[in-house]
Amino acid sequence: MNTINLENMKIRIVKLTILITMVFLNNFCSGQNQRNLSVPQSSASDENIIYVSQEDEQMNQAINFARSKLDYFIENLKNNPEDQYHYSVKAAFTTAGEDEVEHLWISEVTYDSGYFKGTISNEPRLVDHIQYGQYIQVPVNNVTDWLIVDEDGSVTGGYTIKVLRNRMSDQEREQFDRNTGFIFD
Repeated sequence: MNTINLENMKIRIVKLTILITMVFLNNFCSGQNQRNLSVPQSSASDENIIYVSQEDEQMNQAINFARSKLDYFIENLKNNPEDQYHYSVKAAFTTAGEDEVEHLWISEVTYDSGYFKGTISNEPRLVDHIQYGQYIQVPVNNVTDWLIVDEDGSVTGGYTIKVLRNRMSDQEREQFDRNTGFIFD
């Protein structure tokens, strides 16, 4: 792939991150006792932040499905096929008081011995001990989604994104697809 195409794909990934990766979920990490977010929609400073209830059945199913397919992601990450050039994972992080959870995307991902390492690729809003661009290590149990983008823009994974995308109106979905340039099945 030439440099121009690679730069265009990076721009599309940044757009995707900006558009919907500010998803706040709660109580999705097994074994953790966490409260529902109490931040009202109107207090969000970014209109692209989406709050999701901990009881959201579709989102819980998407997270569970992503976790059930994590071995596929890890295998592809290790083998790094030529047509799959971008890998990201989304992980749950607790606030300092451990009473709220924020889910953040991590890119430039590597995997070793049950841990993903990479760079935080969206701006944290609740978790103040993590910053955009910070290099971080997270245990596999904290992963709530993953994403592979092929050279042609096709997305594999991104199950929580797909739930949100399916809730958009036809017009919003078309705009979202146009802005990201990605191909969702």
